[in-house]
Amino acid sequence: DALSLTEFELMEFLDVGLVEVTLALAHISEISSPPYLTALSLLEQCIQNEYLAGYFPTRLKGLDVALCGGIPFGVVTELVGPAGTGKTQ
Repeated sequence: DALSLTEFELMEFLDVGLVEVTLALAHISEISSPPYLTALSLLEQCIQNEYLAGYFPTRLKGLDVALCGGIPFGVVTELVGPAGTGKTQ
């Protein structure tokens, strides 16, 4: 709720000054937002997870490359597509 109020509203509600409100909002924003990830760090995670958990290769080269080797073990994976495209095979 704190992030939906203005600084002035928080100052009145909490009976504190602008500095305290600004610091509190910065802290709340930091702990409630997921950390940013670069494409390189995602790729490194993908490669590391491939060695740790393993994967099931689909035998479709493009798909396996996009999935870093295939469908990863240990996660829920949903295959979707139009009827007759071989999802059940």
